Amino acid sequence: MSKLSRIYYYLGLAAVISTISASIGSLLIYLLYRLETYLLYALVWGLIAVIDYIIWRSPPKQGSNNG
Repeated sequence: MSKLSRIYYYLGLAAVISTISASIGSLLIYLLYRLETYLLYALVWGLIAVIDYIIWRSPPKQGSNNG
């Protein structure tokens, strides 16, 4: 695994973990306090987490350097 691939992996992992944490945290606030806006926040963060995961699992292709 090249250094750039390793950086991409860990940054993507951090993005996925943080968005899942935000989604779970918002869902917990909704369940504890019944604030309906937090249900919307949980859904939006969950959608962002799914998108992050899809992008993270398909890393950029290693191409030739044109420079």
